[in-house]
Amino acid sequence: MKKIILIISLLVMIQTVLIPLNASSTNEKELKIIIDGKNLEFTDAKPFITNKGRTMIPVRAVSEGFGAEVDWNGAIEVVTITLDNVEVCFKLNYIKDKFSITDTNTNSRKYIEMLTSPIIVNGRTFVPLREFSEIFNHEIIWDGENYSVIINTKNSPPVFPLNPALTKGDYNLSNLYSDGTNSNLSEQDMKSYQSSATSYIEYHLGNVDYTEETDFEYDSGFPGAPFNGLRERVYNHAVENSIIREVRFISDPSMVEVTQPGLTFDHQPDELIVKGKVEFIYHEASDEYLKKFNGKLEKGKWYTTDAIVVFRIRRTEALTLFDNVLLSYTWELK
Repeated sequence: MKKIILIISLLVMIQTVLIPLNASSTNEKELKIIIDGKNLEFTDAKPFITNKGRTMIPVRAVSEGFGAEVDWNGAIEVVTITLDNVEVCFKLNYIKDKFSITDTNTNSRKYIEMLTSPIIVNGRTFVPLREFSEIFNHEIIWDGENYSVIINTKNSPPVFPLNPALTKGDYNLSNLYSDGTNSNLSEQDMKSYQSSATSYIEYHLGNVDYTEETDFEYDSGFPGAPFNGLRERVYNHAVENSIIREVRFISDPSMVEVTQPGLTFDHQPDELIVKGKVEFIYHEASDEYLKKFNGKLEKGKWYTTDAIVVFRIRRTEALTLFDNVLLSYTWELK
């Protein structure tokens, strides 16, 4: 008799384990997801709330509900979500549960950590709603009376906000930091790199006047250098938006740091950065352009933002290249 009771107990325990612990029971009300006033229909994979109070959603159904495309790579267990110029990737069963978010136009990137691991239930991938909503800055409202989650996607702030210090496409947004050193650079080297970074920011990317005609066949700062096309793009953007912008790069030689030391005998670096601040003022700009910054940008006022200019050295060609410009996500009145 004791053996029979023991066997029955074990069977009950096994059955309990096989039922997903995170799923809602059949006696509970069905959780609804409403996107922009439309009730999302779930054919097989339904959202649920975990025993820790976390709302888990089927990523494909919800993503496609607001117009995104979803791709699943089963070989490496990676989900890719694409909406306009934003690409979101995450990997299941990884060391760190996080969304990797990329602006495919500028290659800017940021990450959002998931406090609850993504899981697969009945062949469908589920992710935590709260962190997922942060990707696209959608408004989330909990309607307890109707046991519903309301997602508003209209008028959501951009995933990658613009920084008006420079022209879109000529910088990447980043949480700026560095762990470099300038110990292997001479004082003359540091002055040279700092001067080059200043010229690059101010002359090629920053200062622009849409009312002035520009000759892109000759570059007085770097004759024959490949900046003519870059400068032309900045100028054309200014013409389209009636921009007159004045820019200053505030830095000094001590803010030059080696981030990737060279391996050759001359001890010259393979990569280095120049840190500083970009101060800028818009003397003129179209109303449509200013509206993109939600009232945070006004004509006639000086603003400041943190910046880093990245240099990459090609030894075989004896070239020092401007690899990237990083700007902070934020700017403020000077």
